[in-house]
Amino acid sequence: MGGAVRAGRGRQRRHHHRAQLRPQRAQPAGRRRQHPGASRPGLRGRFSYGPPDSAAPDATNDLDDWAALRERWPASRLDGRLDFGVALRGPYRTPPSVYEREWRTARSLGLPITMHCDRCLREEGCRSCGLVRLEELGLLGEDVQVIHAVHAGEQDIRALARTRTRVSLSPMTEMRTMGFPLLTELLQAGVPVSLSLDTLAMPTSADILGHLRAIISVEAARTGSNALTPRRLLRLATLDGARDLGLEHVTGSVTPGKRADLVILRSGDINLVPSGDPAEALVYTGQIDNIDTVIADGRILKRHGKRVLAPGEQDPVAVAAARRDALLRRAAAAGDWPARPAGAPGPSPTEGTLP
Repeated sequence: MGGAVRAGRGRQRRHHHRAQLRPQRAQPAGRRRQHPGASRPGLRGRFSYGPPDSAAPDATNDLDDWAALRERWPASRLDGRLDFGVALRGPYRTPPSVYEREWRTARSLGLPITMHCDRCLREEGCRSCGLVRLEELGLLGEDVQVIHAVHAGEQDIRALARTRTRVSLSPMTEMRTMGFPLLTELLQAGVPVSLSLDTLAMPTSADILGHLRAIISVEAARTGSNALTPRRLLRLATLDGARDLGLEHVTGSVTPGKRADLVILRSGDINLVPSGDPAEALVYTGQIDNIDTVIADGRILKRHGKRVLAPGEQDPVAVAAARRDALLRRAAAAGDWPARPAGAPGPSPTEGTLP
């Protein structure tokens, strides 16, 4: 999240595959408690509660915990910076006894639903999203966000548009693992679309401007059209992202009455001049080094190009390095990572202390 702040990202959705939030309950094997404080670094976001990656297809999410989550974290405690949803696997990964109950419970609790559409990663030879089936089952809708949908056919896209189902695309990871995202087709059909950087564990970069530059270039080459403009891309990265999370009345644009979520860039930097159109300059030549100030909910998180820590907040770079070293120490102790001699270059499993 420190990288997100550096790159000017003040909003995120966290998809937790191994969540459990009730400390009074013993932890089932293979699960760990994740604190829902996605806004601790000052960001605005959504915590999506999901099952363990290793969960059996017939294993249902902890539905009682969903209700407890609502009670434990009422809107009055969240101050508009954090909300909650659920991450469900859907009908291609779970039987009706699971997905019907999960969808019904999520909707009764008013929890937004997110679902990965990545069958191509799980079913050998699959090149179909099968979203028409979800429409027929009553699973699509404005409260649902579908992630990826790289292999959506024409009928799938029409189903998304009819139901006003939202789609979140992660173009960089999709191009590396699945195929080309269908950004132009989805926009032309009227499907609500937002952009994601996905997980930095790929690894990928939090550099949103670099991602936008790659997206507009790939779409022009893939479709032979210049219909996707820099200004439209910037809207996808700002207001449309807020709309996807139901926050368009709170953030996403510089509008009187909205919360102060701002990214201020140095327009006089050499790579941005001369320019006749600021939107084109940002997308085609902008860099995260041009970002001078980041403000989230009125709190300054970055100023003059440097991270601003809150009183008592730990340096995220130092924390990341210490956690890396702690992980490598455990891996080395288990024989899964070679121990580096003291003083050798690179991360060492014997260096760093965990805060």
